[in-house]
Amino acid sequence: ANGLLAYAVTMVAYVTIW
Repeated sequence: ANGLLAYAVTMVAYVTIW
């Protein structure tokens, strides 16, 4: 579950940077 949460946060961060 923690891994999935980290992945989601990473995707959100990437979208925010874009």
